[in-house]
Amino acid sequence: MVNFTPSSNRETLEKIWSKECLLTTSGRGQSKFKTVLRQFLQWLTMNDRLRVWTDNPDATIPLWNAHDPVTGNSITGLSESEMRRWLEQRIHGLDA
Repeated sequence: MVNFTPSSNRETLEKIWSKECLLTTSGRGQSKFKTVLRQFLQWLTMNDRLRVWTDNPDATIPLWNAHDPVTGNSITGLSESEMRRWLEQRIHGLDA
């Protein structure tokens, strides 16, 4: 029996999804299938970990966002250094 961690499961699913995207041609049925599959994969890989992302990584100065599903707290539009500071404060339990 093989044990998978949530991150390895996610990586495996993302690889499968990438291959599916490359193999399929556009069509109404396939488009709907891809949408349902994407939503299922998102649901399957959801967890209670902090999420950090940028909406536009190619921007000259990308703005960073974060969401903590445990507390429901979100923060948006921070520079990289501001996000690092916010994360460090969160990790060390300091007030923001």
